[in-house]
Amino acid sequence: MENDSIYPKLIGSSLAGILETIIFHPFDTMSKRLMSNEKTFVLRGPTSNITQVLFQTNKPFSLYTQVPSLYRGIGYGLWHRCSQRMYGYGGQPILRNHIEMYYDAKTKNDRILCETVAGAVIGVGESMFMPTDVLKVKKQTNIGTFGGRSFITILRNEQLREMYRGIGITSVRNLIGRSNLYFINSVMREYLFEKDNQWDMTFMQYNLISVVSITSSILFTAPFDVIKTRVQNRDFGNTDGAVKVARKILAEEGVSGFFKGLTTKLFIISPKIMFSFSMAQYLISYFEKNS
Repeated sequence: MENDSIYPKLIGSSLAGILETIIFHPFDTMSKRLMSNEKTFVLRGPTSNITQVLFQTNKPFSLYTQVPSLYRGIGYGLWHRCSQRMYGYGGQPILRNHIEMYYDAKTKNDRILCETVAGAVIGVGESMFMPTDVLKVKKQTNIGTFGGRSFITILRNEQLREMYRGIGITSVRNLIGRSNLYFINSVMREYLFEKDNQWDMTFMQYNLISVVSITSSILFTAPFDVIKTRVQNRDFGNTDGAVKVARKILAEEGVSGFFKGLTTKLFIISPKIMFSFSMAQYLISYFEKNS
């Protein structure tokens, strides 16, 4: 049985979340804006709308005026990612340990099942962090809806349900994504590397596992992520739910509309998740061995 100490898991995962946000927030902003774009994205030529979509302006590209817009919402991003990664990457192994002890998991398949179940439960529970995620997405894609209001003012003016808009589709996305992530993670660890201790691996092994598991999770959750982003980026007070948004995407953009921003997510956003996941695993392993 692995070390039961919770502190290495919480400290390592929260540090990974902070590093992830600081390094990758601009790329997350671009991905959210691409998913929010309901028009055809034209990269080149006289009809190119790259600056309108990625930088939300019609002005010619300027490094000093437009790139800073990619950092909108980084405060909410730090708050959200630090708490979410601490809960997700730190909480999952804690819950898994308890499940393994309760069911007396002994075989590889037993451990894989326990890890997958723990990932699914943690994934659904991540929905509790939606308020900071909703505000981050709005800052990134629809800053006008803030009307210059502070966080405290928004909490006073808007109903709590506004902060949990899209909780259903978010829970489904998290359930699928997290269970898939930890299923592949545990299968590769148990059968490829022949390890039954998650914290007894090298940094390169953590990276290899994260590449495969994160890529798979992104592909499986892409449609749900587009719907979630469209629901969350609406103005405060807009009551369009996930089903209505999904129908609109299908009617106006076709099936391909559910995969908008997928290329960006695979080549720009997936590295940030791979980084945070492998870094969290490595840091937790480091603190476990030195605690």
